[in-house]
Amino acid sequence: MNKEQQLLEQAEILSHFGTWELDLSNNSLYWSDGVFRICGYEPGAFPVTFEKGLEIIHPDDRQMAVAQMRETIQTGKEYRIEKRFIARDNSIRYIVSRGTLVRNNDGKAVKLFGVFQDVTEEKKHKEELTRIKSNLEGIVNGTADWIWSLDTQYTLITLNEAYRTGIAAVTGITPAEGVSVFDEQFTDEFITKWKGYYQRAFAGEKFTVKEQ
Repeated sequence: MNKEQQLLEQAEILSHFGTWELDLSNNSLYWSDGVFRICGYEPGAFPVTFEKGLEIIHPDDRQMAVAQMRETIQTGKEYRIEKRFIARDNSIRYIVSRGTLVRNNDGKAVKLFGVFQDVTEEKKHKEELTRIKSNLEGIVNGTADWIWSLDTQYTLITLNEAYRTGIAAVTGITPAEGVSVFDEQFTDEFITKWKGYYQRAFAGEKFTVKEQ
């Protein structure tokens, strides 16, 4: 193995990707070692064929993958799709596949060359963040306490349902994210007082006030 091949192998391992190549003249398929690793196999564990490539794809995603490939061959547009692979241990791997159509001197489509990127861990992380966010929103919106946050320009960043409905009941205006916490109907005295509270909070002070 030469230096370039060693560098490519290390890059595939570290970045969780592999390259593939489909010869359109005979539907022969090539996988780099990285693709085998993504699927949980040792490099070169079995002869790669177009049929085997389809078999690795989750049954619910195969038709979509083939349709996208046909469109790329017909139109020349970039092949890009997210699909699921069934790994050797039957676990599901989420893959972003990108491909480019190669034509010969006569303009005939002769080859598809592309990359498989394993985004399973990233996808699981996003799903976990979404779950946590959903749970937190349920907790925050389930309380009668008014909860809100704002930036140093006094613009609302987040607010719970109690704050939204409470402010609407008092002022007749429904607050929203990205809008100033102060409305023009508030008096200068009120705004000055509350800006003082917020400035204390921005400075890291913990305090309690009671307001009618």
